[in-house]
Amino acid sequence: MELEFIITGLGGQGVLFLTRILALVARENNLPFIGSEVHGMSQRGGSVVSHLRIGNFSGPLVREGRACVIFALEESEAYRNLSFIRNGGKIYVDTCSNNFPVDPFKNILEKRNVSSVIINATSIATELSSPASANLVLLGSFISGQKDGFTVDSVERAISKTGNSQVIEKNLEAFRRGLNQ
Repeated sequence: MELEFIITGLGGQGVLFLTRILALVARENNLPFIGSEVHGMSQRGGSVVSHLRIGNFSGPLVREGRACVIFALEESEAYRNLSFIRNGGKIYVDTCSNNFPVDPFKNILEKRNVSSVIINATSIATELSSPASANLVLLGSFISGQKDGFTVDSVERAISKTGNSQVIEKNLEAFRRGLNQ
């Protein structure tokens, strides 16, 4: 299995945490992985991008046009990183807008057979009194669509290895809500 991910958002939205969970899931499944992070102005709400490659890769960076999945924790960051998505790839976007992608991006993505999953993950996570778990709502949606790959159990085991018991329960709840989106 070879998967290449771009995880992007703004500082404080959990880009690095989501990357860590995906890496732990790879480890749970005995898969090699390598990654890299670009922090930018993360402490001031600036752009954060993380690259994660699962499989036998020699370098950590996903090249443009190679990512099978982009997780965008902020709609504007989805647009900023579209050059990474491959033909037939999928973009998971946390947004309250039903208008993603807008023209001219919509036409470009349609020509490249790129599909989008739009979820108001922040709203769902806020309902759970855990707005920081929006990233795991997106992950749940991704996992629910997997035919060959990560299992729900392997993701739950990975989540269970992070934080204290209260945080873990909230994170698992957000992940499970994403499975049903």
